[in-house]
Amino acid sequence: LSECPRCRSKAKNNTEIVTPITIRGTGPLANLTYELYRQLPSAIEPKIRLLPGEGRKLLTFYDSRQGAARFAAFLQDISTRQNYRHIIPQAVNLSLKEDENGFNSAPNLFSLGKKSAELAWQKKILQSDPDSDSFWRDYTSVFTNDQRREAALWMERIILGEFTTGRRSRQSLESMGLIGVNYFSADSLPDFTLLSSKIGLNINQVQVLVGFLLDDLRFRKAVKLPGGIQADDPEFGPNKGNPKIIRQGKPNNGEEAWVGATERQYRRKFVQRVLVCNNLDSSEDNVKNVLNVIWDWLIKDVPGLMVGSASDGYQLDPRYLYFDTSQQWYRCRNCQRLSYRGDSLPCPYPNCGGEFEPVEINMIQKQNYYFNLFTQPLIPIRVEEHTAQLDSEKGKEYQDFFKKGYINVLSCSTTFEMGIDLGDLQAVVMSNVPPTVANYKQRAGRAGRRTSGTAFILTWASDRPHDQAYYDNPIEIISGKVAVPNIHLENEMIIRRHVNALLLSSFLRYRNQK
Repeated sequence: LSECPRCRSKAKNNTEIVTPITIRGTGPLANLTYELYRQLPSAIEPKIRLLPGEGRKLLTFYDSRQGAARFAAFLQDISTRQNYRHIIPQAVNLSLKEDENGFNSAPNLFSLGKKSAELAWQKKILQSDPDSDSFWRDYTSVFTNDQRREAALWMERIILGEFTTGRRSRQSLESMGLIGVNYFSADSLPDFTLLSSKIGLNINQVQVLVGFLLDDLRFRKAVKLPGGIQADDPEFGPNKGNPKIIRQGKPNNGEEAWVGATERQYRRKFVQRVLVCNNLDSSEDNVKNVLNVIWDWLIKDVPGLMVGSASDGYQLDPRYLYFDTSQQWYRCRNCQRLSYRGDSLPCPYPNCGGEFEPVEINMIQKQNYYFNLFTQPLIPIRVEEHTAQLDSEKGKEYQDFFKKGYINVLSCSTTFEMGIDLGDLQAVVMSNVPPTVANYKQRAGRAGRRTSGTAFILTWASDRPHDQAYYDNPIEIISGKVAVPNIHLENEMIIRRHVNALLLSSFLRYRNQK
């Protein structure tokens, strides 16, 4: 099945659109761990509440030090990425509240980048990002002007990645109905009257049509990237291009034609669909004429929106990307995709053409995990590994930071089962069912040693026979008896090992005497 029968989404080459749900790997466990961490109560003391995570602490166990190190990096990476996305709607809302011009003007890319950077610093997200510069790892440092500029650029690339190539995801902020993007500020809308008279659509329809066509440019990453952001930045995923748009003709490398050479081009197909729905001339000549009229209007009558030249091509100016959270949302009756452009035109998604209907976004998204996550308070997290591969000084530093609350999660190997005092601990996560009852009790017993609260223990049972046996009968591992340590002296393997050890030591002493 290479194409979805409802929304007509297509699979990548040599893949299917329907893929099996898997519970293997670290992804499911990381999501469960992060959600458990979020549900933990915050500290009562005011000083501790100022720390990242407000004093929340959690310990994770892996049977191998390599697994513990990988899980620490993975959990920090996905939680940091989610936190960056989490602060963008908050930054938009704060920017709208701070408007002093009397208009409900939405922030553009650069003002949103600055506000998001401030929030990322306040919420201790930048300081916990292992990919950011080392000086950001210090929670006590002052946010200098140089750091502010660097952090704003850091957030601009994340925002651009989210709202250009990332927009294709069903779980993007825009696809979920959390944020919309407009190309004209509320207090300086261009005049759509002349454009309306030339095309034959009413003003509202023309405004929606222009929005959809500009959305297509944005999704193709035809945006002038700010200095310091490269087209092949990892935030853009596999999309390495940054095309420039020419009116029509044969594009050179790095160019795309506004009016495509064939009728199969998305913009031509969509304009034709709009004309058909409004009983207007939908011939290929008129379709190209409508696109040319809109192109001339964008270049001549909306100064600044498109930057470039006729010879070199044009791109969207990021200063004209305005972000808002107060839209009325609509949903396509056919493919179920969301839009905030209105219901006066058919769905622009390729091969869909369904009609939009107004929806209450909080109602239709109440079962969406990420929508609910991003509308709840943001809780930062700092994760580090604690394994035998760390030097003793670094391990002691992490222990102290964990006890004080600067580190929220320690991903540990089996060496952390006993002998180290961690103070008040709220939860323990195990990546697998431990080998014995003693191991389970040692790990689980790390939490709840104080009388101030209840301990939470989460154990991930993999598809190994050992884990599944205890998953079917969990009382055996939770309340089972700890076997008394013993050695079977009649064990032939143990006898052989001891004899070999004695022979080897005797041989080495003999050689040393020579």
